[in-house]
Amino acid sequence: MTKLQKALLFGCTAAIIDVTPMLVMGLGWLENASAFLHWMGMGVIIAYLRMPLPGWVTGATAGILTGLPVGLLAMKSDPASIMPICASSLLLGAGLGHLTRKFITEKESS
Repeated sequence: MTKLQKALLFGCTAAIIDVTPMLVMGLGWLENASAFLHWMGMGVIIAYLRMPLPGWVTGATAGILTGLPVGLLAMKSDPASIMPICASSLLLGAGLGHLTRKFITEKESS
């Protein structure tokens, strides 16, 4: 499996984790599609991101930096949504960072 395929697989997994509660809450297809594509892209971005930090910190940083603008936009219609959006961005980003460092980046160097 190539690095890009693994990154997309990890991103797809994060996307499913993020979108599942949104489906249960009955959010529209645009919101769900946006979140899904966001995490697919984040899987690729985090896999190729190079920072002199542990993988989970790199992923958490990227996750919160890209999730915060989404949370601010969502606050317009639902002010309470900023916290769950930032929390999921932080946790899923950290998870992606850990997984990509463990299964993609370290495999390249060995």
